Parts: sequence; structure tokens; C-alpha cells
Amino acid sequence: MNTGPGISELPYSPRAEQVIRKATKEATDRNQNFIGSEHFLMAIIRMQEGAAFEVINILNSKMFDLSTSLDMEIGRGPDQDHHQLVPSYTPRAKKVLSLATKEARKYSHKYIGTENILLAIMADEEGVPFKVLTSFGFTYEKVRNCVLEVLSSAKPDQQSTPKT
Repeated sequence: MNTGPGISELPYSPRAEQVIRKATKEATDRNQNFIGSEHFLMAIIRMQEGAAFEVINILNSKMFDLSTSLDMEIGRGPDQDHHQLVPSYTPRAKKVLSLATKEARKYSHKYIGTENILLAIMADEEGVPFKVLTSFGFTYEKVRNCVLEVLSSAKPDQQSTPKT
């Protein structure tokens, strides 16, 4: 259950694994040979499910505008055969995944969920996704409070199976 760059002792939830896989696809589809934290956020938005997406949706009624703004920031790499690309994680992406582990531990989670990745993005104030999210009024505190609300509203049967 660990598809990240191998920096976490905690497993990723199935949706967090999906975010990491989709972030890789985002990078290759854009002809980029790197996976940055911005690719994680775009993957969360494109998945349209999971706790992190729910939080973003609750805090921002202009999902299309947010997605478009992030898309413009990410851009595209030079034209090349993207099927040949094997993107690697940027130091910032590795930092975000490491921060996601810390976020999961802070809340005594037994796995890293999409909400932990989102909180880590908000904790990394130098990253592109942080800058995009804050331009839409997001703060770490708002995201954290909303994450706690979303997770506490999970039905008892959802709590044993990660919603994230």
C-alpha cells in the first residue's frame, strides 16, 4: 500500500495511493519529467472524491476557477514523447509526503489519507499549490478545521474503512 517515494513508515490509504499515481500521470501528460506538490493537488481535484476533495469543495465554491488557476501555474513541458518519460519526485514533493506523514501522526491516523496530503500542502508555504489555494482564501487553519469536521462526520462504518 505504499506507492510514494518510500519516505513514510505509515501506509497510504487507497485514495492517497490513487492521488500519487494520478500525480504521476498529470506530470507525464504535461510532458514534465518531475512530480511536484502541484501535481498532488491537481490529482486530488481531478479525482473528485475523498476527504481532501470534500474539504476543497466545502471551502471553495469556484472549483473550476481553482483548477484553472492551478493548471496555468503547472504549465506544460516541451513537446516530447511522454510515454518515454519517467518522472521523479521533486524535493518539495518529497517534503510534502514527509509532512503528510507528520500530519497523520499528529491526528493518530494509522494511514496517510488525502486529507493529510492536503494539510501538508498547506503547511508548505513555499509551494505552488499553497500559493494557489491561499489566493482562493484557504489557510492552514481553515483546512485543518474542515478536515476535522469532514472526518468526524464519517459514518461509523466509514471510519474503519478510510474515506480518504
